[in-house]
Amino acid sequence: MFKQIQYETELLESLDWDDQKLKELFDYLKVEMNAKIIKHPKQIISEVKENFSYETSSIVKKILLEVAISNNLHIIKADNIDN
Repeated sequence: MFKQIQYETELLESLDWDDQKLKELFDYLKVEMNAKIIKHPKQIISEVKENFSYETSSIVKKILLEVAISNNLHIIKADNIDN
């Protein structure tokens, strides 16, 4: 809960405290995360940077990384796997 409040505050600050921009960001992320074919996180971060700001994209990157790690979704290189 506190992490969510922290991230929302960071995002709002990166958007110059514009609630409408935050809503647009959340709407964009909701569409992307619920799409039948999900974009690669790097593409989502790039689009956030282009449509919002570099600072906002950095925060989104941090959030996506935390989600990936907490759900054990970080990438394992194929050459490190024993068959």
